[in-house]
Amino acid sequence: MTSHRIGIMGVAHPRAHQYVELLRGEFASKVELAGVFDPNTRKARAFAEQHGLGYFANDRKFLGSGLSSVIVCAETVKRSSLLLQAARAQINILCEPPIASTLAEAKRVLSTVNRTRVTLQMVFLWRSALVCRQLRLWLRQGVIGELMMVNLYCRSPLPKDWRKLKKFSGGGALLDNGVPALDLVRWLTGLEPRSVYLKSATVLSRGQMEDCVIMTLGMGDHKMPVCIDACWTSEDEREGRKSELVLEAVGSRGTARMDLFADRVRIDRSGCSETEMVGLDERRLLCSVLRDFFDSVEHRALPISTAEDGLRSLELALLAYKSARYRKVIPVP
Repeated sequence: MTSHRIGIMGVAHPRAHQYVELLRGEFASKVELAGVFDPNTRKARAFAEQHGLGYFANDRKFLGSGLSSVIVCAETVKRSSLLLQAARAQINILCEPPIASTLAEAKRVLSTVNRTRVTLQMVFLWRSALVCRQLRLWLRQGVIGELMMVNLYCRSPLPKDWRKLKKFSGGGALLDNGVPALDLVRWLTGLEPRSVYLKSATVLSRGQMEDCVIMTLGMGDHKMPVCIDACWTSEDEREGRKSELVLEAVGSRGTARMDLFADRVRIDRSGCSETEMVGLDERRLLCSVLRDFFDSVEHRALPISTAEDGLRSLELALLAYKSARYRKVIPVP
Protein backbone atom coordinates (compact mmCIF):
# COMPACT_ATOMS: atom_id res chain seq x y z
CA MET A 1 0.00 0.00 0.00
CA THR A 2 1.40 3.40 -0.98
CA SER A 3 1.98 5.97 1.75
CA HIS A 4 3.36 8.88 -0.32
CA ARG A 5 1.74 10.71 -3.22
CA ILE A 6 4.60 12.56 -4.82
CA GLY A 7 5.08 14.89 -7.78
CA ILE A 8 8.05 16.21 -9.74
CA MET A 9 8.10 20.03 -9.59
CA GLY A 10 10.38 21.37 -12.30
CA VAL A 11 12.06 19.00 -14.75
CA ALA A 12 15.22 20.87 -15.78
CA HIS A 13 17.74 19.08 -13.55
CA PRO A 14 19.22 15.91 -15.12
CA ARG A 15 18.39 13.91 -11.98
CA ALA A 16 14.64 14.39 -12.53
CA HIS A 17 14.72 11.39 -14.88
CA GLN A 18 16.52 9.25 -12.28
CA TYR A 19 13.97 10.15 -9.61
CA VAL A 20 11.14 8.91 -11.81
CA GLU A 21 12.95 5.63 -12.48
CA LEU A 22 13.63 5.09 -8.77
CA LEU A 23 10.13 6.01 -7.64
CA ARG A 24 8.70 3.52 -10.13
CA GLY A 25 11.31 0.90 -9.30
CA GLU A 26 12.77 0.56 -5.81
CA PHE A 27 10.03 2.68 -4.17
CA ALA A 28 7.01 1.58 -6.20
CA SER A 29 5.39 -0.17 -3.23
CA LYS A 30 5.28 2.96 -1.07
CA VAL A 31 4.94 5.79 -3.60
CA GLU A 32 2.26 6.96 -6.01
CA LEU A 33 3.83 9.17 -8.68
CA ALA A 34 1.14 11.77 -9.36
CA GLY A 35 2.72 13.61 -12.29
CA VAL A 36 4.86 16.60 -13.15
CA PHE A 37 4.63 20.37 -13.23
CA ASP A 38 7.03 22.88 -14.73
CA PRO A 39 6.45 26.60 -15.39
CA ASN A 40 7.54 25.76 -18.93
CA THR A 41 4.53 23.76 -20.14
CA ARG A 42 6.34 22.49 -23.22
CA LYS A 43 9.11 20.97 -21.08
CA ALA A 44 6.60 19.45 -18.66
CA ARG A 45 4.63 17.86 -21.49
CA ALA A 46 7.74 16.43 -23.17
CA PHE A 47 9.03 15.02 -19.85
CA ALA A 48 5.63 13.52 -19.04
CA GLU A 49 5.32 11.91 -22.46
CA GLN A 50 8.83 10.47 -22.21
CA HIS A 51 8.01 8.76 -18.90
CA GLY A 52 4.33 8.04 -19.46
CA LEU A 53 3.25 10.45 -16.71
CA GLY A 54 0.46 12.95 -16.36
CA TYR A 55 1.43 16.60 -16.40
CA PHE A 56 -0.21 19.64 -14.88
CA ALA A 57 -0.30 22.88 -16.86
CA ASN A 58 -1.52 24.75 -13.78
CA ASP A 59 0.45 24.97 -10.53
CA ARG A 60 -2.71 25.24 -8.42
CA LYS A 61 -4.10 21.99 -9.78
CA PHE A 62 -0.73 20.31 -9.26
CA LEU A 63 -0.40 21.46 -5.64
CA GLY A 64 -4.09 20.71 -5.01
CA SER A 65 -3.94 17.14 -6.30
CA GLY A 66 -3.45 15.54 -2.89
CA LEU A 67 0.36 15.54 -2.88
CA SER A 68 2.24 14.69 0.29
CA SER A 69 5.67 15.53 -1.20
CA VAL A 70 7.37 17.08 -4.22
CA ILE A 71 10.86 16.80 -5.65
CA VAL A 72 12.01 20.20 -6.92
CA CYS A 73 14.29 19.91 -9.97
CA ALA A 74 13.78 23.33 -11.57
CA GLU A 75 16.48 25.67 -12.83
CA THR A 76 18.20 27.46 -9.94
CA VAL A 77 16.66 30.88 -10.62
CA LYS A 78 13.13 29.38 -10.61
CA ARG A 79 13.67 27.18 -7.57
CA SER A 80 12.76 29.46 -4.68
CA SER A 81 9.31 30.39 -6.07
CA LEU A 82 8.42 26.70 -6.41
CA LEU A 83 9.70 25.95 -2.91
CA LEU A 84 7.57 28.76 -1.48
CA GLN A 85 4.47 27.49 -3.29
CA ALA A 86 4.97 23.93 -2.03
CA ALA A 87 5.69 24.98 1.55
CA ARG A 88 2.62 27.25 1.67
CA ALA A 89 0.54 24.32 0.43
CA GLN A 90 1.83 22.21 3.36
CA ILE A 91 3.70 19.82 1.04
CA ASN A 92 7.02 18.23 2.02
CA ILE A 93 9.97 18.97 -0.25
CA LEU A 94 13.10 17.26 -1.53
CA CYS A 95 15.20 19.93 -3.27
CA GLU A 96 18.22 19.85 -5.54
CA PRO A 97 20.88 22.40 -4.45
CA PRO A 98 21.42 25.25 -4.37
CA ILE A 99 18.27 26.22 -2.51
CA ALA A 100 18.02 29.53 -4.40
CA SER A 101 20.09 31.94 -6.45
CA THR A 102 20.09 34.81 -3.91
CA LEU A 103 20.40 34.98 -0.15
CA ALA A 104 17.15 36.93 0.21
CA GLU A 105 15.25 34.19 -1.64
CA ALA A 106 16.84 31.48 0.51
CA LYS A 107 15.89 33.31 3.71
CA ARG A 108 12.26 33.59 2.54
CA VAL A 109 12.21 29.85 1.87
CA LEU A 110 13.66 29.05 5.29
CA SER A 111 11.20 31.37 7.04
CA THR A 112 8.24 29.82 5.23
CA VAL A 113 9.39 26.25 5.89
CA ASN A 114 9.83 27.00 9.59
CA ARG A 115 6.40 28.64 9.78
CA THR A 116 4.53 25.88 7.94
CA ARG A 117 6.57 23.09 9.62
CA VAL A 118 6.94 21.04 6.44
CA THR A 119 9.99 18.88 5.83
CA LEU A 120 12.53 20.34 3.39
CA GLN A 121 15.51 18.12 2.68
CA MET A 122 18.36 19.25 0.44
CA VAL A 123 19.87 16.70 -1.94
CA PHE A 124 23.40 16.98 -0.60
CA LEU A 125 24.21 13.64 -2.13
CA TRP A 126 27.53 12.95 -0.43
CA ARG A 127 25.98 12.88 3.07
CA SER A 128 24.20 9.68 2.07
CA ALA A 129 27.35 7.84 0.94
CA LEU A 130 28.51 5.16 3.39
CA VAL A 131 32.14 6.04 2.75
CA CYS A 132 31.49 9.69 3.74
CA ARG A 133 29.63 8.61 6.86
CA GLN A 134 32.54 6.35 7.82
CA LEU A 135 35.06 9.17 7.36
CA ARG A 136 32.89 11.55 9.38
CA LEU A 137 32.73 9.03 12.23
CA TRP A 138 36.52 8.58 12.25
CA LEU A 139 37.15 12.32 12.16
CA ARG A 140 34.73 12.90 15.04
CA GLN A 141 36.37 10.06 17.01
CA GLY A 142 39.79 11.66 16.54
CA VAL A 143 41.27 8.63 14.75
CA ILE A 144 43.87 10.87 13.04
CA GLY A 145 44.12 13.24 15.99
CA GLU A 146 43.34 16.95 15.84
CA LEU A 147 42.32 17.96 12.35
CA MET A 148 44.87 20.36 10.87
CA MET A 149 44.13 20.66 7.13
CA VAL A 150 41.69 19.42 4.48
CA ASN A 151 41.95 19.34 0.68
CA LEU A 152 38.80 18.52 -1.31
CA TYR A 153 38.66 17.86 -5.05
CA CYS A 154 35.04 18.02 -6.26
CA ARG A 155 34.99 18.03 -10.06
CA SER A 156 32.38 17.23 -12.67
CA PRO A 157 32.02 17.46 -16.46
CA LEU A 158 31.35 20.82 -18.09
CA PRO A 159 27.55 20.80 -18.43
CA LYS A 160 25.91 21.17 -21.81
CA ASP A 161 22.57 22.43 -20.52
CA TRP A 162 21.07 25.43 -18.68
CA ARG A 163 23.62 25.16 -15.84
CA LYS A 164 26.22 27.04 -17.87
CA LEU A 165 23.80 29.89 -18.66
CA LYS A 166 23.71 32.48 -15.87
CA LYS A 167 20.15 33.63 -16.57
CA PHE A 168 18.98 30.14 -15.53
CA SER A 169 21.67 28.94 -13.10
CA GLY A 170 22.68 32.14 -11.30
CA GLY A 171 26.32 31.04 -11.38
CA GLY A 172 28.80 28.54 -12.74
CA ALA A 173 30.93 25.79 -11.21
CA LEU A 174 30.88 27.49 -7.81
CA LEU A 175 27.12 27.01 -7.45
CA ASP A 176 27.06 23.65 -9.23
CA ASN A 177 30.01 21.94 -7.51
CA GLY A 178 31.02 24.42 -4.82
CA VAL A 179 27.75 24.51 -2.89
CA PRO A 180 27.67 20.70 -2.28
CA ALA A 181 31.43 20.79 -1.52
CA LEU A 182 30.93 23.52 1.09
CA ASP A 183 28.19 21.49 2.71
CA LEU A 184 30.39 18.39 2.77
CA VAL A 185 33.30 20.03 4.61
CA ARG A 186 30.91 21.60 7.15
CA TRP A 187 29.20 18.26 7.74
CA LEU A 188 32.38 16.17 7.91
CA THR A 189 34.34 18.46 10.22
CA GLY A 190 31.55 19.94 12.34
CA LEU A 191 33.25 23.32 11.89
CA GLU A 192 31.94 26.55 10.40
CA PRO A 193 34.03 28.70 8.01
CA ARG A 194 35.30 31.99 9.47
CA SER A 195 36.82 33.28 6.24
CA VAL A 196 36.64 32.57 2.52
CA TYR A 197 38.87 33.37 -0.46
CA LEU A 198 38.10 32.48 -4.07
CA LYS A 199 40.12 32.45 -7.27
CA SER A 200 38.05 31.71 -10.35
CA ALA A 201 38.48 31.77 -14.12
CA THR A 202 36.64 31.00 -17.33
CA VAL A 203 38.58 28.48 -19.39
CA LEU A 204 36.18 26.00 -21.03
CA SER A 205 32.83 27.77 -21.26
CA ARG A 206 33.84 30.57 -23.65
CA GLY A 207 33.36 33.47 -21.29
CA GLN A 208 29.86 32.51 -20.17
CA MET A 209 30.55 31.40 -16.62
CA GLU A 210 33.31 30.56 -14.15
CA ASP A 211 34.39 26.96 -14.71
CA CYS A 212 37.68 26.95 -12.81
CA VAL A 213 37.13 27.42 -9.07
CA ILE A 214 39.67 27.21 -6.24
CA MET A 215 38.36 28.18 -2.82
CA THR A 216 40.24 28.51 0.48
CA LEU A 217 38.41 28.52 3.81
CA GLY A 218 39.50 29.20 7.37
CA MET A 219 37.41 26.77 9.47
CA GLY A 220 36.57 27.09 13.13
CA ASP A 221 38.01 29.39 15.77
CA HIS A 222 41.59 28.53 14.73
CA LYS A 223 40.82 28.98 11.01
CA MET A 224 41.97 25.52 9.99
CA PRO A 225 42.84 25.68 6.28
CA VAL A 226 40.54 23.96 3.80
CA CYS A 227 41.17 24.08 0.05
CA ILE A 228 38.36 23.17 -2.37
CA ASP A 229 38.87 22.54 -6.09
CA ALA A 230 35.35 22.65 -7.57
CA CYS A 231 36.09 22.93 -11.29
CA TRP A 232 34.18 21.80 -14.31
CA THR A 233 36.40 19.61 -16.45
CA SER A 234 36.83 18.71 -20.11
CA GLU A 235 36.73 15.17 -21.50
CA ASP A 236 40.53 15.20 -21.89
CA GLU A 237 41.03 15.98 -18.19
CA ARG A 238 38.58 13.33 -17.00
CA GLU A 239 40.28 10.38 -18.70
CA GLY A 240 37.00 8.47 -18.89
CA ARG A 241 35.74 9.41 -15.41
CA LYS A 242 32.42 11.20 -15.11
CA SER A 243 33.03 12.98 -11.80
CA GLU A 244 35.62 13.11 -9.07
CA LEU A 245 35.35 13.59 -5.33
CA VAL A 246 38.51 13.03 -3.33
CA LEU A 247 39.18 14.36 0.17
CA GLU A 248 42.51 14.38 1.99
CA ALA A 249 42.57 15.21 5.71
CA VAL A 250 45.75 15.80 7.72
CA GLY A 251 45.60 15.33 11.49
CA SER A 252 48.10 15.56 14.33
CA ARG A 253 48.43 11.75 14.47
CA GLY A 254 47.85 10.65 10.89
CA THR A 255 46.12 11.26 7.58
CA ALA A 256 42.91 10.14 5.92
CA ARG A 257 42.11 9.92 2.23
CA MET A 258 38.63 9.34 0.85
CA ASP A 259 37.94 8.57 -2.79
CA LEU A 260 34.16 8.63 -3.13
CA PHE A 261 33.89 7.03 -6.55
CA ALA A 262 36.30 4.28 -5.59
CA ASP A 263 34.21 4.02 -2.39
CA ARG A 264 37.28 3.80 -0.21
CA VAL A 265 38.66 5.47 2.93
CA ARG A 266 42.31 5.01 3.83
CA ILE A 267 43.82 5.92 7.21
CA ASP A 268 47.60 6.22 7.65
CA ARG A 269 48.74 6.33 11.27
CA SER A 270 51.89 4.51 12.39
CA GLY A 271 50.80 1.78 10.05
CA CYS A 272 47.95 1.53 7.60
CA SER A 273 44.27 0.64 7.68
CA GLU A 274 41.84 0.73 4.80
CA THR A 275 38.08 0.41 4.53
CA GLU A 276 36.43 -0.41 1.22
CA MET A 277 32.67 -0.33 0.77
CA VAL A 278 30.58 -1.91 -1.97
CA GLY A 279 30.74 -0.38 -5.43
CA LEU A 280 29.29 3.12 -5.67
CA ASP A 281 27.01 4.62 -8.26
CA GLU A 282 24.74 7.66 -8.29
CA ARG A 283 21.60 5.55 -8.47
CA ARG A 284 22.41 3.91 -5.14
CA LEU A 285 23.20 7.29 -3.61
CA LEU A 286 19.87 8.70 -4.77
CA CYS A 287 18.15 5.64 -3.29
CA SER A 288 19.71 6.52 0.06
CA VAL A 289 18.62 10.16 -0.30
CA LEU A 290 15.02 9.14 -1.03
CA ARG A 291 15.02 6.64 1.81
CA ASP A 292 16.29 9.30 4.24
CA PHE A 293 13.64 11.73 2.98
CA PHE A 294 10.71 9.32 3.32
CA ASP A 295 11.89 8.29 6.79
CA SER A 296 12.07 11.91 7.97
CA VAL A 297 8.58 12.61 6.59
CA GLU A 298 7.02 9.47 8.09
CA HIS A 299 8.59 9.99 11.52
CA ARG A 300 8.44 13.80 11.45
CA ALA A 301 12.17 13.81 12.15
CA LEU A 302 14.86 16.29 11.16
CA PRO A 303 16.12 15.41 7.66
CA ILE A 304 19.78 14.57 7.08
CA SER A 305 20.26 17.96 5.35
CA THR A 306 17.94 20.85 6.13
CA ALA A 307 16.86 24.17 4.65
CA GLU A 308 19.32 25.79 7.07
CA ASP A 309 22.12 23.74 5.51
CA GLY A 310 20.99 24.88 2.08
CA LEU A 311 20.96 28.52 3.17
CA ARG A 312 24.39 28.29 4.81
CA SER A 313 26.11 26.72 1.81
CA LEU A 314 24.58 29.29 -0.55
CA GLU A 315 25.61 32.12 1.77
CA LEU A 316 29.21 30.88 1.75
CA ALA A 317 29.24 30.58 -2.05
CA LEU A 318 27.94 34.13 -2.44
CA LEU A 319 30.64 35.38 -0.06
CA ALA A 320 33.17 33.54 -2.22
CA TYR A 321 31.90 35.44 -5.28
CA LYS A 322 32.43 38.64 -3.30
CA SER A 323 35.98 37.54 -2.50
CA ALA A 324 36.73 36.99 -6.18
CA ARG A 325 35.22 40.35 -7.10
CA TYR A 326 37.29 42.30 -4.55
CA ARG A 327 40.32 39.98 -4.70
CA LYS A 328 40.62 39.63 -0.94
CA VAL A 329 39.74 37.31 1.95
CA ILE A 330 36.18 37.87 3.16
CA PRO A 331 35.26 37.24 6.82
CA VAL A 332 32.20 35.05 7.38
CA PRO A 333 29.65 36.55 9.78
